[in-house]
Amino acid sequence: MSDQTAEIEAMVIKVIEENLSSKVKVTTSTRFREDLKADDLEVYEVIYSLEQKLNTAIPEPEANDLETVGDLVKLIQSRPGR
Repeated sequence: MSDQTAEIEAMVIKVIEENLSSKVKVTTSTRFREDLKADDLEVYEVIYSLEQKLNTAIPEPEANDLETVGDLVKLIQSRPGR
C-alpha cells in the first residue's frame, strides 16, 4: 500500500468514525449499510465531509454505488489530482 493510499484510508476511516456512531471497527472491508447501519443521508454526510477536507467533488451517481469503505477510498484515489 502506498503512503498516499494509507493516508486517504486513514482520513476516510477517521471521518466515518467522527460522523457515524457505530461500535464496529472500521476497515476497508466494512460495509456502510450492513455493518455500520448507515442510511443514505449518513453516507452522504461522510462523503460531504470528505469533499470539504480534500477539496474535491464526488459525483452522486458514483457515490450511490458505494458499498464498502474500500470502495470510497478507491473512488477518492481515482479523482483528478490524487
